[in-house]
Amino acid sequence: TNGVHTDFIVPVEYLGEEFKRQLSITDQHKYVAFGWGDKGFYLDTPQWSDLTFKTAFSALFLKSSTAMHVARIRSKQEQWKKATCSKEQVEQIVAYIKTGFAYKNDQIQLIPERGYWKSDDFYEGTGSYTFILTCNEWINRGLRKANMNSAVWSPLDYGIFYHLDSKQ
Repeated sequence: TNGVHTDFIVPVEYLGEEFKRQLSITDQHKYVAFGWGDKGFYLDTPQWSDLTFKTAFSALFLKSSTAMHVARIRSKQEQWKKATCSKEQVEQIVAYIKTGFAYKNDQIQLIPERGYWKSDDFYEGTGSYTFILTCNEWINRGLRKANMNSAVWSPLDYGIFYHLDSKQ
């Protein structure tokens, strides 16, 4: 979490060769971070100082398209929070992550030249972002699909980490 938005961070060995190819994963990358969210928010708000009322209002109260943010990471980061899970649960989370991507001819749809850094990209997403289905609730639902401890509803990151920290 960055204090507001939560990502799944998955070791690359769980992703499968075809998925890694589509995500431009190389041998240098050890982990991949996946976030789902409002497309306009992601693309128009690279830093919190870029947030406008219009972007926030649209994300929360209007039917909006979504995007997947994918960051390729070379090494484990100290600030990450670890969730203990089985290999099967990681595989279930990866299967869930894949449902967040829009596909065309079995290929995920890159949004060209829209990453924050050289090591990340945005892809077209599925579903609509709302104040009920936020980026954090999307993560929460993925944890639930993998039979992991989760909140009943978690629009903010707090509910995710409360359940993981206190019960796993």
